[in-house]
Amino acid sequence: MLEQIVKAMRPPVWQGIMAHYLNDEFSSYTGDKLVPQKSGYVLASTAALRLVPGAKSQPLPRDQIAHQTRPDPSNPLFTPIFGCLIEGSKYTYKNGATAVTPGSRLWGADRFPKLEECTYAEMEPGIPGLTCYTTTYHGAGENKCDKSDPDALRTLFACFAQRDYYRLDQDEVLSTPMEIARTLPDDIIRVAGYYKAVSGVGYVEDHQNPVEFVQKDKNGIGKFGLVANKLTL
Repeated sequence: MLEQIVKAMRPPVWQGIMAHYLNDEFSSYTGDKLVPQKSGYVLASTAALRLVPGAKSQPLPRDQIAHQTRPDPSNPLFTPIFGCLIEGSKYTYKNGATAVTPGSRLWGADRFPKLEECTYAEMEPGIPGLTCYTTTYHGAGENKCDKSDPDALRTLFACFAQRDYYRLDQDEVLSTPMEIARTLPDDIIRVAGYYKAVSGVGYVEDHQNPVEFVQKDKNGIGKFGLVANKLTL
C-alpha cells in the first residue's frame, strides 16, 4: 500500500494537477504594505478500496462536505480537496466503475444528482487514473458481476490532496508509524504533512517544521520529548 501511494504521488502529472487546482495566491495589506499571500497543497487522504460482487452503488456525495464549504457557482474552480483514483484492476461499468456527474461542480446546493446524469470511469490497469474536483458528485457504482467473473473484484487506490491551510482530512502524520516515516524521502515527507503549510500554519513550538521533531533517538519521540518536559515543569 505504501509503495503504491508513493508511486502515485511521485509523478510530475500528479503534482502538477494538485498544484494547479489547489495552490493559491492573492495579496492583502499589512499596515500600508500590500503583501503577497500564498498557499500550497498537502496529502489529504489515502486508501485502498475493493468492491466485491453484490456491492450496491454509493449514494452520490460531494467529498468537500467534511470541510463545510458551500457550493458557489460564481467560483466554480474552487475546491478544498482534489481527487485522484488509480485503478488496481480492470474498471468496468459491470464491476462498479466510479459514477461521475459531469458539470455538477457548477451546481448550487438546491440541485441533487441523478444516476441517469452520470458517466462511468471505465479504465484499464496501468493507464492514468481518474482525477476530479471533490465538488463534483461522484461515487462507487454497483458491482453486478458474478463471483466467477475474472473481473469481479474492482480494486483501486485513492490518493487525494487538499489545500494546506485546511484541517487534514486524514492525519497521515499521526497514522503513520514513526519507524516508517523515517524511511520516507523528503519530497514525500513534505507532501505528507511533516512541513508547515506555505502560509506558515501547522508549525511546532518556535515556528518549526514538524519534520524537525522526527529524530532518530533511542526513545523514538525526538524533540517532542523536550517540548513535553517544558510543558510539565
